Amino acid sequence: MNEEENSNYDTRSIILQAIAEQGTIRFLESCYVIYEATDNASHAKKTLATLNDEELIRKIKQLEALTEENEHKIYYYEDDEYSPKRLVYKTELEATIRKIRNEHLKLLATTLKDLNESEEFTL
Repeated sequence: MNEEENSNYDTRSIILQAIAEQGTIRFLESCYVIYEATDNASHAKKTLATLNDEELIRKIKQLEALTEENEHKIYYYEDDEYSPKRLVYKTELEATIRKIRNEHLKLLATTLKDLNESEEFTL
């Protein structure tokens, strides 16, 4: 395998890994690597800005830690002095996380399309 084929295989592997990734933060980190590797500077900067949003990342980590896998819904411990242990579905934050993932999946699809046209490799 020559160097160009090796580079294509590495990029292909990273994209497949990012698409299969379950954790949002790891997914965004993988996206950042892909965008950097494929010279998509504006996408990389946008991803880095999201990763540097400490409040959002803290909330995502909290939600990922409390995800109920059987329900496929994200829960958090309610900040309520009367029932601090009650789990409540947090739709706004889940929607934000899904929107971020969907945006990056669209960007990955565009990146892959461009790579297919220029580098001629397929998934």
